[in-house]
Amino acid sequence: MDKSTTLSERLESAWYVVFVCRIWWSWLKKESSSSSSKRTTACEQQNHINKYFITKPAYLSVEPNAHNMLYMVLLVKQHSLPKQALINIHLFNSQGYDKNDDDNVLNDEQNQLDDEALLDFENDDDVVDEEDVLTSTKFEFNGIRVFDDIDPNLKQSYFKIKLNDKIKYLHKQSACWLLSNKITKLSSDRLSRCKQQSS
Repeated sequence: MDKSTTLSERLESAWYVVFVCRIWWSWLKKESSSSSSKRTTACEQQNHINKYFITKPAYLSVEPNAHNMLYMVLLVKQHSLPKQALINIHLFNSQGYDKNDDDNVLNDEQNQLDDEALLDFENDDDVVDEEDVLTSTKFEFNGIRVFDDIDPNLKQSYFKIKLNDKIKYLHKQSACWLLSNKITKLSSDRLSRCKQQSS
């Protein structure tokens, strides 16, 4: 984009790109699955999508860039950041600075601030708020592994949930898979997959 492009135009364009990419990917996925009789393997279907879609790194940087730019604008509007933070918004991207960058001092200060913020964030993890614990009264969890105890070293990989007034642990990846597909069984449920393939 041109340096003279206004901030509102930049935000609008960034979100257009995000939604066009989402729609494009969804359309390719739907088109690929509707003609699945022609493509026999999932690998061939994925190759078909990759053939007509932008590269994965480009796709994975589009949405975070839009979110980060919007977040930065909101922080300025809430007076959490000075307006000067938006002066060089035309340089905003997901790639790091070049080694020959003149702003090395600013980068060092930012890294120090990031390290301090990370330390504060890590200390916050030790505090368990009642709001952070999910609560449910469900008794049966078909295909979902819920644990009473976990290895403390793996604590970051689990959600702490409350089931029938007892603290349990659910792996974050399992929760994401379950929520994103709206299916009550995980992909690791081999018996279900075998039954589906044989019928």
